Amino acid sequence: MALVFLMVLPGTASAENASDNGTIDVLVIHSIEGTRVVNDAAHRVLQDYPDRNITVRVRSTPQIVNSTPEEIEALLNSSDVIICNYLGTEDYTRILRVLTDKPGILNGRFFAVFDGASGIELVKMSRINDETVFNGVPDTVVTAVSRALRVLEPLPFLEGYVNQYPQIALWAQGEGYYCYRNVESYRNQILWAADIWARGRSINLNVSYDPPRAAPRELLYRDGRLYVNLTDYLRDYPQDPSRPTIGLIESESNMLGGGTAHIDSLIEKLRDRYNIISAVARYGDNTYSAMVRFFTTAPDTASFEANRTLYTPRVDAIVSFSTYLLGGHPQIRSQNS
Repeated sequence: MALVFLMVLPGTASAENASDNGTIDVLVIHSIEGTRVVNDAAHRVLQDYPDRNITVRVRSTPQIVNSTPEEIEALLNSSDVIICNYLGTEDYTRILRVLTDKPGILNGRFFAVFDGASGIELVKMSRINDETVFNGVPDTVVTAVSRALRVLEPLPFLEGYVNQYPQIALWAQGEGYYCYRNVESYRNQILWAADIWARGRSINLNVSYDPPRAAPRELLYRDGRLYVNLTDYLRDYPQDPSRPTIGLIESESNMLGGGTAHIDSLIEKLRDRYNIISAVARYGDNTYSAMVRFFTTAPDTASFEANRTLYTPRVDAIVSFSTYLLGGHPQIRSQNS
């Protein structure tokens, strides 16, 4: 865990209730897959703090795409805290046009864009405590930090840039939450952002949240439970050597977004005739690494690539729910060509 995140905010405020100062309206925009887990996180916030006068609205990127400029303007104007975790090209462009035409919308608001895949203009508009986060920060750095989700170890990566540009420390904390996209992380992100906005107005919410925490990027999934190693998984689901074994691989974002029904359904259909090893991993190299770790006897990719003949497969067939997963690494492509 990057020390700077722990120093930014203790995560707890006390004293008066925010209800004396009106409702804090939080808006979170995310992809369709992401909105599933953000919805769960929002419910957690409201369940944990029913008396804080916090409202949380979650909008998917298609909902923004299907909104008129006037509707987008009204949505932003009715929010105190605006968290854009992910924006596709079209919704990014629509919001950018509205804010370019009327930049005053952001006055007095918490506004943070955490994924720069569609462009960095909106990322550079991020404002926290009425300060533009990226003043004096080169565009190359804005691009790098807003794509931290795509690096293997996001938190140390972000810490390195915060050490160079301390003005981005608060924004980097929010980015850290986004990089580990689970219910707990998004719950913390929502509370953190609301608390930041409230503190800037001498409102004490009396809420608690944790700093960003790294989570494993290669997991095993079964019956609603996640496993970090094969030993524990096989303890609960021992293999029958007389049966063939099928490996399932799904993307982390789909699974964390609540997309497990298809996995559960397929396992239910196969479990009486086959052994199942069901893996979940972040796209790209993590997918390749997970397949090596869980679907072969090799301890890691380096050992596997050094001498594949030393290791044997644990599975007889692999089902990839997202076809791109099998094309993200040259070793995978060469084995499937």
